[in-house]
Amino acid sequence: MTGLRYRPKTMSAPRSQHFPYVPLALLLGIYAAVYLLCLGLPLIGGSSEAREAQVIDVIVREGTWALPLRNGIVPSKPILFHWIGATCALIFGGVTEFTVRLPSLLCGIGVLFAAGCVAFRLALFNRGWECSYNARHAVLITVGSLILTYGFHTMAGQAMVDMCFTLFVWCAVWAALSADEAQWREKRSVSGRARALFWVACASAVLARGPIGVVLPVLLVAAPAALVSGVRVVIRELIKPSLGWLAFCMPLAWYYVACSHAGEAFVERQLFFENVRRFFGGEHVNAQPWWFYGPSLLRNTAPWGVLTVLCWCAEIRRPQSAQLFGARSAKLVFSLPLLALVAGVLFFSASAGKRHSYMLPLYPLMAIQLGLLGATWIERGGGRLRHRVGTLCRRLEGTVLMLGFLLLLGAGLFLSFTRSVDPLLLEVQSALGQVAPRLGCLLALTLVLLVVWSGKSLKGSLLSVWAGLVVLMLSVVTAGASIKAGLRNFEGMSTAWLAELKESEQLTVLKGQFDEYFDPILWYVHRRVDVIRLDRGVPPCSAARLYLAHRGWFDAHARLLHGEVTPVGSLRELGNGARSAQGGDLVIFRCTPRESGLKPPEEGPEMFEAGATDRLDAFPPAPGESA
Repeated sequence: MTGLRYRPKTMSAPRSQHFPYVPLALLLGIYAAVYLLCLGLPLIGGSSEAREAQVIDVIVREGTWALPLRNGIVPSKPILFHWIGATCALIFGGVTEFTVRLPSLLCGIGVLFAAGCVAFRLALFNRGWECSYNARHAVLITVGSLILTYGFHTMAGQAMVDMCFTLFVWCAVWAALSADEAQWREKRSVSGRARALFWVACASAVLARGPIGVVLPVLLVAAPAALVSGVRVVIRELIKPSLGWLAFCMPLAWYYVACSHAGEAFVERQLFFENVRRFFGGEHVNAQPWWFYGPSLLRNTAPWGVLTVLCWCAEIRRPQSAQLFGARSAKLVFSLPLLALVAGVLFFSASAGKRHSYMLPLYPLMAIQLGLLGATWIERGGGRLRHRVGTLCRRLEGTVLMLGFLLLLGAGLFLSFTRSVDPLLLEVQSALGQVAPRLGCLLALTLVLLVVWSGKSLKGSLLSVWAGLVVLMLSVVTAGASIKAGLRNFEGMSTAWLAELKESEQLTVLKGQFDEYFDPILWYVHRRVDVIRLDRGVPPCSAARLYLAHRGWFDAHARLLHGEVTPVGSLRELGNGARSAQGGDLVIFRCTPRESGLKPPEEGPEMFEAGATDRLDAFPPAPGESA
């Protein structure tokens, strides 16, 4: 492929375009202020957040920054997110739900800014391909719609590595687009500065997520660039030596140190399982059908994903004389974000392991394409379109305010008139009691914005409606997450477990290698817990330990322990999943070793399976117990 031939713009000269720093700062400032108010309210109710939060807790509590082991287990993801989280915890004085989620929100704001910069560069680049529109509009539509994307909004408030990884992916894309435009058009080459920044961002992405930190940015940049300039040009630029390659010394040095500390356990978990087996398939990989990401993308980007597809189809079907494109090549270049999105979806679909969160780095592409489309429609519609948008905003202002008022009124009535002793309703009351006051303040702020900005100008109406929608989305997401986490009751489980602990005992969990149900409980314990894998053999029996295990395993295999087992208590979720096979019904017990000379019961063949290890100490000694 030799690529498309660049054609200078034949339309009238465009207005001078400047990046909208002030409007963008206003959008990001409102979003950050609103989100920070409720960031730490929901309890941690899932293993995905709990795993990463445990690693941050270990760094702060034990000071092991190189390779923090969560209760002896090698972490499943590289270290960059945890370093940022530990720094936030040290600054704010402790490891809490707020501090472990704060890195994701900060990185999310960085992703929004980077996506806006990419949209601006693409808009300026498209003007040279016989397209004409305001690049500032493209930036604001991109950022505004990405903030209101459900999948992006929820991930910005979760203690997971995905948002940190997404930030550096988009820093790499931004660096590639920051190349001198004239040099690319005339010499088909990227400046050394842009190339170096691209590889530095890729190296940071590797330290945040692993080798995919190189693969995904290269794919998102190379796929559309190959269409414009040809495959040979793209390959030549990618393999050209750069000072940015030195940045890979940072992740390589960490991998070397981590491998020196953990050896085979680190290689098995972080290199083999997380990269090879997740892509090619294997046991305990979350396998899904090849079309899994189609519905996932449309659902998590609703309504913007569907709107983007509809707008693009309408633009394609528009008569040539009414389009803002002067040639077929211009239309192809205008669709570069959509082409990169398709390439990314195909790449992730080829992987055996699939999760909804893997799509997070692709959400900005949908928003950028919508931003470019929206900017063309604004340019084409002129005053008539602005009048229609203003009329719609004035109607939506009252609707948004009414919805917020009804949500707050419903929560208040529920808290005031519910007098039930049902633990489920009591937990819902407790969750809403924490969320409702802050959301009431946000709704009051929204009302002030509506009163101040309503009818003043089209921009004021748009901003007030957008701010109201952000508050509504935050209200629903925060309340739902708080209720869901409260019903799972992991904090209450950890408190009940600690209440049974004697001063000389060590907390011990019996679990399978890939059993992640205990992780939120271990996070709320905030101390060292011995995790003993059941696939390694018969666990030791010690009077210096307080054990925790699933009820199903305890009923079937407690007789195989080499001692006298004494149940102490049970832990159970408050929600409907309490009696499921995988969680919510746990047993606390002690085990007193038998007197010497007594033969222990024989091990049942159905009890244990051989498996790879991700622990450095399979059976660690408890205090007062010989190693």
